[in-house]
Amino acid sequence: FRNEMVGSALYKSLLAHAVSEFKGFSHASRARMLRNAPAERLREILAAPLDEHYVPRAVNPNDASDDSWLHNAEMELNAELAKLEKEREGTIRDATQSASAFVHRESGYEGVDATKTN
Repeated sequence: FRNEMVGSALYKSLLAHAVSEFKGFSHASRARMLRNAPAERLREILAAPLDEHYVPRAVNPNDASDDSWLHNAEMELNAELAKLEKEREGTIRDATQSASAFVHRESGYEGVDATKTN
């Protein structure tokens, strides 16, 4: 823009030319295409005709009224919660032991000697 004053007629003309060159550049069009690819794919999916006979694989019509999975899920959840509780207790125990060991270490005029372990 060679020292052109922002807003001048020549500046605006040069800027418009630069923008049009940028938009016509192959990298810009490729970047625009990549940026819009997810939206284009979504448009394709939504435009596809709906198959009336499609049944998702996870659904089994014979088991539609069976709620036994609810009971199994509760047992699995309780088992996972118990496991997490044990891990938490272990972490708390380790932190307590570490703090206790720190408090009981010998110290000199320069502070606690962190190299000694009990």
